[in-house]
Amino acid sequence: MFRTIGPNPFRTGASVVLTDLDSQLALIRNNIEHNDPNHTADMTAQRLCWGDQSDLAALSSRKFDIIICCETMYDISLQFIAFTFLCLL
Repeated sequence: MFRTIGPNPFRTGASVVLTDLDSQLALIRNNIEHNDPNHTADMTAQRLCWGDQSDLAALSSRKFDIIICCETMYDISLQFIAFTFLCLL
């Protein structure tokens, strides 16, 4: 279940893209469906591996005002995260 502090972007008209690796997308889509069964919010789930050119190309039609991250540091270079942010903002 989504929990937010302050205004809930899912209910304020924001367009929200939730990203993760392939292994987590089914769970994210299930959470979207569970939390918004009437599809009133503009939420989608999409694959994004930090620094991956094909993933970034799939998101390239959008520019993001805000990027919120959680659990971003595994076995990845900060260079890939920084590159991803520069491409998306």
